[in-house]
Amino acid sequence: MSDSRLVWRRAVVVRVLALGALLALGALSAGACAPRRAVVTSPTVSPPASSATTGGAIPATGSISATSTPQPPMTAPATVSARLYFVRHGSVGVAGRRVLASGPAVAAMRDLALGPTTSESNAGLKSEIPAGTTISSVKVDPNGIATVDLNGAFASAGSDASMRLRVGQVVCTLTQFPNVRRVRILVDGAPVARLGPVAIAKPLARSDLESSLPAILVETPVPYSEVASPMNLSGSADVFEAQFVAELLAPSGARIARQIVRATSGTGTRGSFSATVRFATQRHGGGTLVVYEPSPKDRSAINVVRIPVMF
Repeated sequence: MSDSRLVWRRAVVVRVLALGALLALGALSAGACAPRRAVVTSPTVSPPASSATTGGAIPATGSISATSTPQPPMTAPATVSARLYFVRHGSVGVAGRRVLASGPAVAAMRDLALGPTTSESNAGLKSEIPAGTTISSVKVDPNGIATVDLNGAFASAGSDASMRLRVGQVVCTLTQFPNVRRVRILVDGAPVARLGPVAIAKPLARSDLESSLPAILVETPVPYSEVASPMNLSGSADVFEAQFVAELLAPSGARIARQIVRATSGTGTRGSFSATVRFATQRHGGGTLVVYEPSPKDRSAINVVRIPVMF
């Protein structure tokens, strides 16, 4: 290659490089003069909380799992203690239950119609109220008269003793409530003159059914109550000279307490009693309360009632 041609090529290269430098410098100048754009960043968005934790509204569409729906806390219905009057050894006997506080008289009567539980049967209790008996209503007027309406099964055939006892069960169960003094019995909504030997056309009190009651009716404690010293003992009795014996047996069967209890009246007139029985502290287990009347003839135990209790 000639020297003239080499010189010409070098000149072209220099010019190209110079032109590139000028273009780069112009671009930098334009960038410096152009206005700055604000940099926009997207905010961090948290996922919406579920309605189960916030209590918000449940979406109108879409499937909802069982765990996503807020559930109100479950509360048991309020209950109160009540007694049901069954039958033990041919006389009225007592069991303890928890019944609905919203209508204790109706609840107690409905439980009574269903009969004793297995444990109550093991304590010697049964019922003379026929199977299939139902309670339509229980209404108490301002004069303390409870009107109970039972279905026809209640009046189904039975012995005279059975009729007396089933009426006694109803009257005693309802008169435990402080606002009830007497009980009127209807059958299928209509008054009935008699149920076997028992005249039921008029309202009945407990005193009208003395033949259905045992000589010693223990109302506290009820079977399987948890007892501790001092133990309250209450009920009614019609015994010789208005007194009887109460004994408390340990789980081993050993006697741990014996007390003479006196009623407000006796020897042909029923009286109430309330006593406090003190005994040595027992470990957990099943014991027995035994009440009896000493025979006027030979002081042997008569009219014996045995009630299982828990220490």
